[in-house]
Amino acid sequence: MNIALPAQPLFGEPLPIGEGRREVLDFLARRRSTSAGTLRAPAPDGAELAELLRLAARVPDHGKLFPWRFVILEGEAKAEFTAALEVIATRQPNPEKARGALFKIKVPPLTVAVVSRHIEATIPEWEQRLSAAAVCMTLLIAAEAAGYGANWITDWYAYDPQAAAAAYAQVLVRELGARPRFDLLYLGMGPDGHTASIFPGTYAGIDDTKLVVANWVEPFKTWRITVTPHVINDATHVVITTGGATKADALHAVLDGPPEPNTYPVQLVAPTDGELHWFIDEAAAAKLVRRP
Repeated sequence: MNIALPAQPLFGEPLPIGEGRREVLDFLARRRSTSAGTLRAPAPDGAELAELLRLAARVPDHGKLFPWRFVILEGEAKAEFTAALEVIATRQPNPEKARGALFKIKVPPLTVAVVSRHIEATIPEWEQRLSAAAVCMTLLIAAEAAGYGANWITDWYAYDPQAAAAAYAQVLVRELGARPRFDLLYLGMGPDGHTASIFPGTYAGIDDTKLVVANWVEPFKTWRITVTPHVINDATHVVITTGGATKADALHAVLDGPPEPNTYPVQLVAPTDGELHWFIDEAAAAKLVRRP
């Protein structure tokens, strides 16, 4: 089916109201999801998928925050992702059941992960989450209207932080290659000396052979997703900015003191074959003995 679509209307462009679309109502009255285990090739090709995602993103989005991201999983990338999930499944409360649930990703030729994210803004988090859910439903309807079977699935891997890290790693590999190297990484430093989402006392538990990990941060009782130190240090340029008097003690310890990366994780930043630049204000630099 050729699903080339007209351009979306311009903002403020008047649109006709009152014209019925009976065929749309008939379609909605009879649509149903297709079991994930029965989905087979062909899947939408690149051009078709781009159009379907364009439709999916045309949902209510208060504040124009786009509080979602698409991760496309197919072919080798999907196989690598599910292989990572196989390992993570062994750590679930019921490993056998967790592994069995992976068929929902393994069998279909194409998976689109809609990643919901909360952006700090005046728009409440619940509205942002609902906007991402609307993306899922619109994508499902668009795919079915284009003649494809589709299913909106969630299972343990939709909520597992390690699975989220594995999906993020796939994005890096897809965009930057098997050994991702950023041209520029822009980091900050917290008053406790943390950077990225590597917090004091957590470095020992980070598997630095991976690209991305889920890091449990006890003081905040939450998981944080972060690239690992070797990804940071592979970058061509790394910039760290920090400012304010609340950072002065940590900055003094980081730049003037001995290496204590488990206490001050920002000390892990040391580009292997790149450049490191610090940008700090006078308040943060107040206790420095050696000015960078």
